[in-house]
Amino acid sequence: MTQVFRIHKSHPEKKIISAASECLKSGGVALVPTDTGYAFVADAVHELAKNRLLALRQSLPQNKHFSLLCKDMAQVAQLVQLPTSTFRVLSRYWPGPYTFLLEAKKKTEKFISEEKRRVVGVRISSHEVIRALLEECSGPMLTTSITDEEELIKNNYFQEEDDVQNAWWTKVNQILEKFPSHHIGCALDCFDHTPMSVSSVVDFTCSPPRLVRDGGWHLDFLETEE
Repeated sequence: MTQVFRIHKSHPEKKIISAASECLKSGGVALVPTDTGYAFVADAVHELAKNRLLALRQSLPQNKHFSLLCKDMAQVAQLVQLPTSTFRVLSRYWPGPYTFLLEAKKKTEKFISEEKRRVVGVRISSHEVIRALLEECSGPMLTTSITDEEELIKNNYFQEEDDVQNAWWTKVNQILEKFPSHHIGCALDCFDHTPMSVSSVVDFTCSPPRLVRDGGWHLDFLETEE
């Protein structure tokens, strides 16, 4: 049974964050708000994390490599190669709705980077709840959205403003109805409409950096490269 905690979206309560942290450290999956909507997260270094995320998102391939949520640039630098020029660019956009593909360091666990091409997608979210949780957990988290861009487009989510409030992926109680409760250890509910969007994805392992997915967020350094 999923534990649902009501939490303040701007000033998350320490007690609730601590409870969610314990859930993650024990190998559980949490449903949390981010700057691109609700997402599932799990402790990146826990041996069961990936399989439990895949159990929730069964449409994903079994060899799926999930993105990492990190608390700050210092944590990112522990996991990936981060040249000064790249660091400066990323610092301008993080925290925010951007996923950057970066070359993983040799010590980075294999399951969080591609087998043939040691690349990992990394994010630093601007949402106060997930930032507080990352600070409490100290380590990075694996993350996956509760739905995908294809379903959002299919349901005209980006065009039909009047229907946004009714979409199941914007409310915790409706999200939990879509997934087996025994796969979700806890959920952090802001009791507020949390819209869904997609992050912009940029590959920094090539030169110049390449836009992989346009989430609609501004990226002026790509305009400069062009």
